[in-house]
Parts: sequence; C-alpha cells; structure tokens
Amino acid sequence: MNLKDISLKIYDERQLKAITGLSVEQFFIILPIFDKLILEEKENNKKNKIKPNNGNEGKLEKSKDKLIFLLYYLKCYPTFDQLGFNFNMNKSCAHTWLYKIFPPFIKTLSYLEVLPETEFKTPEEMKEAFKDVNTLIIDATERVIQRPVDDEVQSEHYSGKRKIQANKNTVISNSDRYVLYLGPTFPGKNHDYGMFKKEFNPKLDWFKDFNIRIDLGYYGFDKDYITKNTFIPHKKPRKSKNNPNTKLSGVQKYENREMNKKRVIVENYIAGIKRYRCVVDRFRNHIPFMKDLTILLASGIWNLNVTNRLAI
Repeated sequence: MNLKDISLKIYDERQLKAITGLSVEQFFIILPIFDKLILEEKENNKKNKIKPNNGNEGKLEKSKDKLIFLLYYLKCYPTFDQLGFNFNMNKSCAHTWLYKIFPPFIKTLSYLEVLPETEFKTPEEMKEAFKDVNTLIIDATERVIQRPVDDEVQSEHYSGKRKIQANKNTVISNSDRYVLYLGPTFPGKNHDYGMFKKEFNPKLDWFKDFNIRIDLGYYGFDKDYITKNTFIPHKKPRKSKNNPNTKLSGVQKYENREMNKKRVIVENYIAGIKRYRCVVDRFRNHIPFMKDLTILLASGIWNLNVTNRLAI
C-alpha cells in the first residue's frame, strides 16, 4: 500500500499528515475496518429498506474518500462551505455526508480499542479498565468556543484563567502518553478540581491502587482521595505577619522541578490531541453532542498514534 492507493491528489506523506493527521501506515490500519463497517451499514439499510439520500451517494463513492473527508474535517476544521468546495459538493451535502460517516468511524476506533473511557460507575470498574497501569497523570484542558449571545450562557462559559469563553474536559493519561479517560464537557467557569470531584465522588476509593501526578489546580486532592502516592508540587505559602518570607526552600524548588519533569507528559499528550483543529480552533458547532464527540475522536486518533509508535 502506498500514497497512490489513497489518492492521486496527495503528493507525499507529509501532505497526508497535514490533512488527516495520519501516516500512510496508520491510514491503512483504519481503512479496511472502516470499509467493512460501511458495507455492513449499507446491507442493514437494504434490509430495513432505508433509501439513500437523494443523489448524494456518488459524491464520495469509495470508503477511502469518505475516510479522508472525515479526517480532513477533524484535522483542518473547515466551514461546511469550504469542506464542500474541497470535495466538489455544496454545503448541505457536506453536512449530510459528515454526520452519515461519523457512526462507522466511531465503531472503527472502538474496534481498534483506542477510544478512551468516558465514564466509570464504580472504582472496581475503573480498576479493571486500568489494571496494567501504576501511575495516572491527571489534568484538564480548555477549548475555546464562539462567544454565546445570551449573557447567562456567556457567564457560565467564561474562563477567568484565559479570559475567554470555553469548554473544559478532564483528561487522564498513563506514562506512555496514552489517553485512558476523557471526562464529559463542562462549561469553562468550572474549576478543574471541582469538575473532577463531580466525575469521581471523593467518598469512594477510586485511586487507592494508583500513583497520582497532578498540578496545583488539584490542590487538596491528597486530603480527599486515598492513593498509593500523590505527587503534587509544593505551593508557595501566603504572606502574613507570622510568615513574611513566602519563598519555597531550595529542596522544595528541586522537588517541584523533578515532579514537573515527569508531569510534563500531560502537556505532550494534550498537545497531541490538539493537532486536530476541531479541538483547538474556536468551536463553531451548535449540535450538543459534537462538543464531546470531536475531542473523543481526536483522543482516539492520538491513541492510535501512540499504540502504533510503541509497537515499532
């Protein structure tokens, strides 16, 4: 398999990565599974006597074209007018095709077992999912959204940290930069740790079998949760009459540097997810489930990249 088998319009692997985020090898890992699921969906539609959309079938005839179409949207995040122009269709057809292709693509990533977990009902369920993991690295990521018109919605999504309207998600990784868990999307007003406690009830022993690495956004974690070890940087004390010198000691500064060297992994994998412009650009989509779906798919594709790299 080579680039010519994908598209005559793509000149080299660098260009393929620029428009899909995948290498040739990764593209052909996904394609046969995606193709099989597309065919299964067509057969099911025939059995259920579901008619195809009016005249749209010929626009993207082959599974590889459909896969490039979807990956191009996620990677470059064009408007539907731009997407339609690049694939020789109008805005309405581009919109129809995109939402038609999403389900088999989600099933493809699920089949490859690269989608992160999105919910745990019990600590035992989480322990089973993470049974080969010793250390969890926890952080939150923000995604800019279009400024809402409604004042109350604006206030709910306002992130004081970055002075923008945003959505936020909790992300948990292992030391290989593999995204193990992706939390639900919260409005930007929510504090990282407050959001986390809504997802993981502090009354339950979620992390007693894990080492945890976090930043100061999760200050108080070691008091609320039982863990093997909790690695959190030393916080600079508040200045007061009794404590006019608020500087950290040399030992504390050294320990912070060492912890940050290991925790920087979280910045690497969040940057990996944000290779996809649908996650990093100002989010325009008003369909409710899309705010969760886009970052879920970007995380799944990143995990495919990590899995592929570790297998080499």
